[in-house]
Amino acid sequence: MFSTFATIFAAVILCAAAVQLLVAIYFRRTFFRKEVCRLPSENQNSVAVLMCVRGCDPSLRHSLIGILNQEFDNYAVHLVVDHCGDMAWGVVQEIKREHDVNNILTIHEMQDPLDTCGLKCSALIQGLSNVAPETDYVVLMDADVRPHSTWLAEATGPLAADPTIGLVTGNQWFEPMAGSSWGSLVRSMWNAGALVPTAIFQNPWAGTLAMRMEDVRKAELSRVWRHSVVDDGPMRQVMDKLGLAVHFAPSLIMINRERCTFSYVTMWVTRMLTWSRLYESTFFLSVIHSVFSNSIMMATFGLSIAGLLMGNYWVAGSTMVALLVSGLMSVAAYLTVRSSVSRSCALRGETLQPIGLIRVTKLMLTVPIAQLIYGMSCLRSIFMQQVKWREITYELKGKTQVRMMNYQPIAQSADEIHSKVSI
Repeated sequence: MFSTFATIFAAVILCAAAVQLLVAIYFRRTFFRKEVCRLPSENQNSVAVLMCVRGCDPSLRHSLIGILNQEFDNYAVHLVVDHCGDMAWGVVQEIKREHDVNNILTIHEMQDPLDTCGLKCSALIQGLSNVAPETDYVVLMDADVRPHSTWLAEATGPLAADPTIGLVTGNQWFEPMAGSSWGSLVRSMWNAGALVPTAIFQNPWAGTLAMRMEDVRKAELSRVWRHSVVDDGPMRQVMDKLGLAVHFAPSLIMINRERCTFSYVTMWVTRMLTWSRLYESTFFLSVIHSVFSNSIMMATFGLSIAGLLMGNYWVAGSTMVALLVSGLMSVAAYLTVRSSVSRSCALRGETLQPIGLIRVTKLMLTVPIAQLIYGMSCLRSIFMQQVKWREITYELKGKTQVRMMNYQPIAQSADEIHSKVSI
């Protein structure tokens, strides 16, 4: 009976890892056959780019310089800074003086943030109020996105090409630098797994969101954001009500090379899953998947240890081999997704460095750690009633019942912000 259980669990964990790899291959074959759709210069109507800043993100300078140097004829950037005393205020003023040769960038200080929504939503509402009435498209961009020169044309292109598309979005790839901490590796591993279903289910990502201004008005988006903790959370429901689709553009997968600590990534994953619980109908699939995958992994590992203690080396050996092979397949799935992202990067002249044997070994060790964090974070997110985000605590009673509890201008030094990364 003991051997039978070992055989069953070894087979299940191998099948689960094989399915994960096949889904990653499907992701690569399906999404990265799409041609890049850029808005041609003759159709580049007025666009407003909205950015919100609280604290001096490590990528802020690169983000602003990138958005000020787009291959696009007619656009304006509205940057809402949390407070004139914010450490980012002087940085953005300096960038405007040195790089805004066409007077594209307008800097606003946030006024009277609402306590019924996330601070970013308050800033976006203010930003929208400053958009010129004749504007055709609105594009949201986060301060940790480094836009390439055709980013804006790629974000608006599908909207012009297909009237059934209401929102164009991308996603984020976390690329650990050489010598990165285990936290950075775990975040990259978990995010690679999350990126695939996000693309398949066409879930919006706040880092890059492009919409028609006409649809923004129809949806009364400012009213929706007044009761949302995050900006992208309610966007799918908004588009569904308008009968419009969400379009995932592989060319808009943006690379984030910031480092993070192990303690940070545990909070980050929990927060991402909390947003998913509030706004995504597919969250229950995450719960089922995390419970199943963690249960199988721990049961197989337990059988391996029990086999060693009982002297049943066939059981111990078969389960250990199953764990090793499933880990290798998980790394292969990660590398498959990464190769897809690398192909997207190559189209804009950006490269991802080849991964060596040492990195592969570290990724193998990261697999069970990321799996356990995923399981614990998923369970925590089910019961999460308060979330701390950028030094502000939010009370969450539902997706439209949000209370900001302790707003104050951010006070940390730039070095402290850098250590916590930008999100």
